[in-house]
Amino acid sequence: MHRIGRTARAGRSGKAISFVTPREGRLLAEIERFIGKRLTPTKAPTAADVAARRMILFKESILKVLSDDDLSVYRALVETLAEESGRELLDIAAATARMARGDKPLTAAVAVEAAQMPVTDAGMVRLYIDAGRQSGVRPADVVGATGNEAGIPAQNQGDRHL
Repeated sequence: MHRIGRTARAGRSGKAISFVTPREGRLLAEIERFIGKRLTPTKAPTAADVAARRMILFKESILKVLSDDDLSVYRALVETLAEESGRELLDIAAATARMARGDKPLTAAVAVEAAQMPVTDAGMVRLYIDAGRQSGVRPADVVGATGNEAGIPAQNQGDRHL
């Protein structure tokens, strides 16, 4: 409750995230009674949901470039690449799309149960949450939620500890 109570301060809005297991259903009901509001339960997106959303956003960004920008220089480059490499335009477009994504895959990693996550020599576990700014989730939200729900202090969270 402490971290959630500090989510939106000084007239600013904010979001609070609570991870609740089925066994904690009664505790969640008590919190709802205490705050006088019904919380909206949301299931975590599946890997397929995340992959579909990534695909939609990537398509939208490509369509925006197609409609907004002068592509003549790039068209000439692609034509030259096709002639020099003997590759099809579709292959060149696919390679360019892959380059544009960099380290951000269009497919989502399959979630792994915490019990199956590899533990480092220091006893740390890497938690992968496939959500971010576009989902309205900030690093501080996750740090606060894991600190509050799992009792892990903020200073013990982050890449520097792995």
